[in-house]
Amino acid sequence: MTDSKSEIITFAEGWGEDEGGFRWSFDGSASLTLRGAAGSAVELEFGAYAPGRHTQTILVVANGGLESILRIAGEQTRKVTVVMPDSEMEIWFITNDAISPREAEDVDDDRRLGVRLCL
Repeated sequence: MTDSKSEIITFAEGWGEDEGGFRWSFDGSASLTLRGAAGSAVELEFGAYAPGRHTQTILVVANGGLESILRIAGEQTRKVTVVMPDSEMEIWFITNDAISPREAEDVDDDRRLGVRLCL
């Protein structure tokens, strides 16, 4: 996302800190709020923690309605464009496949990582 996009995003539940161009969601769900002009389109680019043969299924829910269901493996990234119905929109990313790096790769990181949202 460009700097102007990061200015319209408010991270709510389930997100970690900025890790230099992206943020991880933790556990099974995370939400954010987009603010902008009604009718404007916002593109969200994201991946998932999916090492080796692990994959994640990500549900993208916008204002309570299912926007997309995406299956992500490895280093793949996906883009979803949402159109602002009014000046504010709530987006949820939901996965049942979050896994910790300790479980997947035997490294010293117990966070259960889900979505990697590009900033």
